[in-house]
Amino acid sequence: AEEIGMEDRIEALKGEYVRIYLAFAEVRGWRSDAEVGALLDANTAAALERALTLALEAVGSALQATVTAHGGEWKTFRSKVVASVKAAGTPAVLFPPEDRVKLARAGAGAVVGRGAVV
Repeated sequence: AEEIGMEDRIEALKGEYVRIYLAFAEVRGWRSDAEVGALLDANTAAALERALTLALEAVGSALQATVTAHGGEWKTFRSKVVASVKAAGTPAVLFPPEDRVKLARAGAGAVVGRGAVV
């Protein structure tokens, strides 16, 4: 039972890392996205990028510690994580196109979609 629990934990952490990385990559892309820049101020985007960086570091550290505690080789497993990130592509998870349209129509200060206030 311990073996299965550890494998599940590793897979859950890997999945969380991939999701956070996708959000991080999306936010980094906002730097050069005029459409997002018109709707979301640079300080907010920068704060979100910092928060996601910290989350990536925390989940990555927990994942590495779990893999090595389980007797796994971190470098080998890390290549699987990188492959999972690449396989996930680049979906817009934080600010999908449909939300951009809603925000553009509503204007600044509107509440839309998932309760985000801009």
